[in-house]
Amino acid sequence: MAITIGVPTLRCTLILLNMLCFLSGLSLAIVGAVMHTKLAAITNLTHRDNLLTSQSLLAMGLGVIIFAVSFFGFCGAAKHSYCMTVTYVLMLMTLIVVQIALAVLLFAGVDQNRHDYLEWFDEYFDHNISVSKASSVVDPVIDYLQTTYGCCGKISFLDWGNKLPDSCCADGQRGPNCVPFKEGCERMLEGYIRQTGKIIGWILMWLTVFEFIALTLACCLANGIKNRVDALYFA
Repeated sequence: MAITIGVPTLRCTLILLNMLCFLSGLSLAIVGAVMHTKLAAITNLTHRDNLLTSQSLLAMGLGVIIFAVSFFGFCGAAKHSYCMTVTYVLMLMTLIVVQIALAVLLFAGVDQNRHDYLEWFDEYFDHNISVSKASSVVDPVIDYLQTTYGCCGKISFLDWGNKLPDSCCADGQRGPNCVPFKEGCERMLEGYIRQTGKIIGWILMWLTVFEFIALTLACCLANGIKNRVDALYFA
């Protein structure tokens, strides 16, 4: 009788947890996609791929995998399938190990990646501001970076002297009516790199907690289903 009461409770709880993981996986994929889109401009600046760029792609891929595994677990619990539930347990164990490894990689690599990006960024920005001042033609990548991050110049808008590019204007005005962004792109970029890496890392850690609970419940559910089948056929 205890098994009969326990299995439906486990099923309902596991279904709810998988719905939560399902949505979280989708959110992680979206965060990774947004992060990768913004980092694409920086990659164009440096002409080099970076660990942080690779991690954004991994976040997208992992988000899709979490989405798929959670859906599989949802179906296994909903259909009361022992085979699907056991398969879900094995998939979830592998996923948890991968998530922990990726989270550690993100936390450990953020500071080094920030230093690398800013070093490349300084060289590129200094060179192209000098070229732009001489030729009056602003590098399109710098234009895109300033527009995307809402910044102006490397340290501040003073880097451009008296002639500000249109991408520096915060209010949409041009020429003498331009009100420039107050922060320089170096500071904005530094904050963005630090925050995005840690955000994905924390999302993975929270997901791991929920998935560990789901793993425990799935093991109990698989055992409950097996006991019911054994009681039915071998009693």
